[in-house]
Amino acid sequence: MIEWNDELMVDEALIREGDAWVLLMTSGAATHADADALRAWRRRSPAHEQAFREAVRLRDAVRAVAAAERAGPEPSVISLSAHRKPRQTGLDRRALLTGAVAASAAGVAVFAGGRMASIWGLEPADFATAKGERRTIALADGVSAELNTMTRMARRPEVGANGVELLDGEVLLAAALPADAAPLVALAADGRAIARQARFVLRCDDADVSVTCLSGEVLVEVGAERHRVGAEQRLSYSGSTIHTLERVDTDVATAWRRGELVFRQEPLRNVIAEVNRYRPGRIVIASAALRERRINGTFFLGQLDEVIEQVRAGLGARVTRLPGDVVVLA
Repeated sequence: MIEWNDELMVDEALIREGDAWVLLMTSGAATHADADALRAWRRRSPAHEQAFREAVRLRDAVRAVAAAERAGPEPSVISLSAHRKPRQTGLDRRALLTGAVAASAAGVAVFAGGRMASIWGLEPADFATAKGERRTIALADGVSAELNTMTRMARRPEVGANGVELLDGEVLLAAALPADAAPLVALAADGRAIARQARFVLRCDDADVSVTCLSGEVLVEVGAERHRVGAEQRLSYSGSTIHTLERVDTDVATAWRRGELVFRQEPLRNVIAEVNRYRPGRIVIASAALRERRINGTFFLGQLDEVIEQVRAGLGARVTRLPGDVVVLA
């Protein structure tokens, strides 16, 4: 058990670190590893424990400020750029906050089930890439796949000789098949994309799927609905609901193949979510207002820490770095 006393003097650096830990753990993006790291940090000294407890006590004030920020007007678009020539699951917020102080005193780990358990039951994949990795595969004569970062794909011969399923992530599929060959059939969540002569990007984030056609034509089937997607068009669906067909800039959609990420009027929350797919560690946005700031920018995949610096300089965000390459923006 850690002894703790209200008279203990805590230096400014520890106060900032304690506040950053609370911001991370209440962000909805904290993992079991973060909980372990926090517990170890709090045990380093009585001053560390006091800094964390003070941060928990001040959290109500932070929430009040966040509520005021959410009531404000929608911010304008900000242009950021570091273009100069490189799916985490969360701990339950309420369980962590309500049990944080008691768990430290009792030496009990604070874990919540959340979606983390789904990791133990992942469907097996025939092809997979790690964070920051890309991989090109020849699936058959006339069919190839380029897997982007953090992507898992499986063969599905039961839907055809050229059947595959994107389990999660993003893949560029190319089909150049004659009329008498089995078409490429790519399953994703509750739908499928079918093509013989086409290049298209298929992306699957849980139940949210998008099909972006680069050339040729792709037939997308979701339930009883069927839509043809032509070059420079994107069709998205969630579950059994198909969304509006839209025109897209294919250079932006495939920027990852050039080693870049390009954003056009995207909320910062979407920008950071995408950056987290490539960058080691994780970036967490702790400010509700900051999450909704809209961003224009181009970044190299090999220099993604520049995103942090640009958000600090361009948006005035406070940046706090934690162990494990975790960065909190507030």
